[in-house]
Amino acid sequence: MRTLIIADIHANFDALSVLPEADAILCAGDLVTFGVEPNECVEWLMTRPSACIRGEEDDAVANGVPHLLPEHLVEAGTESREWTRRVLKPGLLAWLSTLPPELEIEVEGRRIALVHAYPGDYNRYLMPTEDELHRITRAFPRADVIVTAHTHRQGVWRYGGKVIVNPGSVGQNAKQGVAAYALLEGGRITFGAAPYGIGAVVRKLRWSSLRAGAREACVREIVHGSDRPKNRLPWPKPSTLA
Repeated sequence: MRTLIIADIHANFDALSVLPEADAILCAGDLVTFGVEPNECVEWLMTRPSACIRGEEDDAVANGVPHLLPEHLVEAGTESREWTRRVLKPGLLAWLSTLPPELEIEVEGRRIALVHAYPGDYNRYLMPTEDELHRITRAFPRADVIVTAHTHRQGVWRYGGKVIVNPGSVGQNAKQGVAAYALLEGGRITFGAAPYGIGAVVRKLRWSSLRAGAREACVREIVHGSDRPKNRLPWPKPSTLA
C-alpha cells in the first residue's frame, strides 16, 4: 500500500496535480487560502480515499475563526480568507467545516496522528525544542508516527520511541517551484519534492479578483518560496526513514 502524506496545499492546484499517485492520502490541513483554486483542491481530496484535518486557514474560512497571520502576510491573508469564503462552493465549504483539528488513523499496522501545527495551537511554528517534542509525543501516546505541518518545510525527528514527520508544503513551499510531500510504503517513510510550473500559478493569481496588494504578496510566496516567521526548520536532503 502506498500512502501519500501532504499538507499546506493553499489552493495551489498546479502543485497538487504533480504529486505521485497513491492508494490513500493523509492531509495535515491548510487546503485553502493564498491560492485561487480552492474548489479544485478541496474536490481533489474529497474524491479520493483520504483522511484530512483542518489547519488554521481552513478553520478561518469555514468557521470564521480569526487566526493570527504572519506579519508580512496580514493583508494578503485577510483578503484571501474573505475571497475564498465567497468563491468556495457551499458543499465544499460545509465539508471543510466538518474536518477535525486532530485525527488518529491506522495505516499499515502503524497508528498515525495528524495535527496541523501543535496540539491545541494552530499557530505555533515548531523548532522543535526538546520540550515541544516531549509535549507533542505525550499528546498522542498511542501513535507510532505523528504528522505535523504549518512551517512549510520538511523535517523528521525521533523522540520517545515515536517518529514526528513534517511533509512540507504542497502549494507554498519554502523551496520555490516544488510540491513537497512524504510517502509511506512498505513501512518506510520517504520524502519527495515534485517540480511544477510556477508561471501558470502566478498568472492565475494576477488574473484573479484579489486586490493588487494581496495578489502580489501571494505571488512573492510562490516565486521566492514561502517565508514563514519565527524559528524555521533547515531544508533537509531527501532521506529515507525505516
